Amino acid sequence: MTLKFPNIPEMYVKDFIRGLWDGDGGVITPLSKQKTSKLLCSYFVCANYDFINTVLSFLPVKKKTIQTKKRKTNLYSIFFRGFDSLAIKKFLYYDNCLCMQRKKDLFFSYKPKRSTTIIHYPNGIKE
Repeated sequence: MTLKFPNIPEMYVKDFIRGLWDGDGGVITPLSKQKTSKLLCSYFVCANYDFINTVLSFLPVKKKTIQTKKRKTNLYSIFFRGFDSLAIKKFLYYDNCLCMQRKKDLFFSYKPKRSTTIIHYPNGIKE
């Protein structure tokens, strides 16, 4: 609960965060509310607010909210869906990276129902 984010070279931050994610993070693919498709969701949990806030500052996501759960001690979590989860996948993993294979496989087994690339044309937007 008093853990401080280490001072590590920037080139190793992704690898460090991926190791944290393998230990205290996760990936799930629940069904949508309409039960017509699966969603990609990811999360990270920590007992130290400053530590999880520093991790969050490195992640390439739009949502920057930390949730608190009250127990004997506070538990802090960050939860992402959709494009933010895809951004985390792209940030954390590269060819031949050292990681927990089952979590990587969950990230990469997800196939979005529609394209994540939007192309802008003069007459409108096409996906």
